[in-house]
Amino acid sequence: MNKIFVFGVMPENNIYYALSDNGKELEHHFCTNDSYAKSDLGVVIDENPFNIARRETYKKEFPNGYEIEFVNYDDFYSHKELQKAIELSKIIGKENGDVK
Repeated sequence: MNKIFVFGVMPENNIYYALSDNGKELEHHFCTNDSYAKSDLGVVIDENPFNIARRETYKKEFPNGYEIEFVNYDDFYSHKELQKAIELSKIIGKENGDVK
Protein backbone atom coordinates (compact mmCIF):
# COMPACT_ATOMS: atom_id res chain seq x y z
CA MET A 1 0.00 0.00 0.00
CA ASN A 2 1.25 3.46 -0.83
CA LYS A 3 2.08 5.89 1.93
CA ILE A 4 1.66 9.66 2.11
CA PHE A 5 3.75 11.73 4.50
CA VAL A 6 2.43 15.08 5.72
CA PHE A 7 5.08 17.30 7.25
CA GLY A 8 6.29 20.85 7.74
CA VAL A 9 9.85 22.05 7.62
CA MET A 10 9.54 24.48 10.55
CA PRO A 11 7.80 24.10 13.93
CA GLU A 12 4.88 26.38 13.01
CA ASN A 13 3.69 29.03 10.55
CA ASN A 14 4.99 27.24 7.50
CA ILE A 15 4.18 25.31 4.40
CA TYR A 16 3.21 21.72 5.04
CA TYR A 17 3.61 19.13 2.32
CA ALA A 18 1.91 15.88 1.39
CA LEU A 19 4.57 13.72 -0.25
CA SER A 20 4.02 10.18 -1.44
CA ASP A 21 6.49 7.41 -0.76
CA ASN A 22 7.33 7.42 -4.47
CA GLY A 23 8.57 11.03 -4.21
CA LYS A 24 5.62 12.81 -5.78
CA GLU A 25 4.44 16.00 -4.09
CA LEU A 26 0.67 15.66 -3.93
CA GLU A 27 -0.27 18.84 -2.07
CA HIS A 28 1.13 21.71 -0.08
CA HIS A 29 -0.59 24.26 2.12
CA PHE A 30 0.35 27.08 4.47
CA CYS A 31 -0.83 26.47 8.04
CA THR A 32 -0.13 28.16 11.34
CA ASN A 33 0.24 24.90 13.27
CA ASP A 34 0.18 21.12 13.14
CA SER A 35 -3.51 20.82 14.07
CA TYR A 36 -4.65 22.88 11.09
CA ALA A 37 -2.22 21.04 8.82
CA LYS A 38 -3.59 17.65 9.89
CA SER A 39 -7.09 18.80 9.01
CA ASP A 40 -6.31 20.77 5.86
CA LEU A 41 -4.10 18.05 4.37
CA GLY A 42 -6.38 15.14 5.19
CA VAL A 43 -4.51 13.38 7.98
CA VAL A 44 -7.67 13.46 10.07
CA ILE A 45 -11.04 13.06 8.40
CA ASP A 46 -13.45 15.94 8.74
CA GLU A 47 -15.74 18.03 6.57
CA ASN A 48 -13.30 20.91 6.11
CA PRO A 49 -13.41 21.79 2.37
CA PHE A 50 -9.60 21.59 2.13
CA ASN A 51 -9.72 18.16 3.77
CA ILE A 52 -12.31 16.85 1.34
CA ALA A 53 -10.37 18.15 -1.68
CA ARG A 54 -7.09 16.67 -0.46
CA ARG A 55 -8.61 13.26 0.20
CA GLU A 56 -10.03 13.29 -3.35
CA THR A 57 -6.56 14.06 -4.71
CA TYR A 58 -5.07 11.19 -2.74
CA LYS A 59 -7.83 8.82 -3.85
CA LYS A 60 -7.20 9.69 -7.51
CA GLU A 61 -3.46 9.13 -7.08
CA PHE A 62 -3.89 5.86 -5.18
CA PRO A 63 -7.27 4.31 -6.12
CA ASN A 64 -6.34 1.06 -4.36
CA GLY A 65 -5.82 2.84 -1.06
CA TYR A 66 -3.10 4.57 0.87
CA GLU A 67 -1.83 5.11 4.37
CA ILE A 68 -1.23 8.66 5.60
CA GLU A 69 1.24 9.62 8.31
CA PHE A 70 1.88 12.97 9.93
CA VAL A 71 5.59 13.47 10.64
CA ASN A 72 6.32 15.85 13.49
CA TYR A 73 8.93 18.52 12.91
CA ASP A 74 11.16 16.99 15.59
CA ASP A 75 11.21 13.72 13.62
CA PHE A 76 11.71 15.26 10.17
CA TYR A 77 15.43 14.50 9.78
CA SER A 78 15.40 11.11 11.50
CA HIS A 79 12.34 9.69 9.70
CA LYS A 80 13.98 7.26 7.26
CA GLU A 81 10.92 6.63 5.06
CA LEU A 82 10.26 10.35 4.67
CA GLN A 83 13.91 11.07 3.88
CA LYS A 84 13.84 8.36 1.20
CA ALA A 85 10.71 9.95 -0.32
CA ILE A 86 12.42 13.36 -0.29
CA GLU A 87 15.43 11.90 -2.12
CA LEU A 88 13.09 10.40 -4.74
CA SER A 89 11.40 13.78 -5.04
CA LYS A 90 14.76 15.41 -5.78
CA ILE A 91 15.38 12.87 -8.55
CA ILE A 92 11.95 13.62 -10.04
CA GLY A 93 12.69 17.34 -9.80
CA LYS A 94 15.99 16.94 -11.64
CA GLU A 95 14.36 14.85 -14.35
CA ASN A 96 11.71 17.54 -14.81
CA GLY A 97 14.25 20.35 -14.71
CA ASP A 98 12.83 21.74 -11.45
CA VAL A 99 15.99 21.10 -9.39
CA LYS A 100 19.56 21.74 -10.50
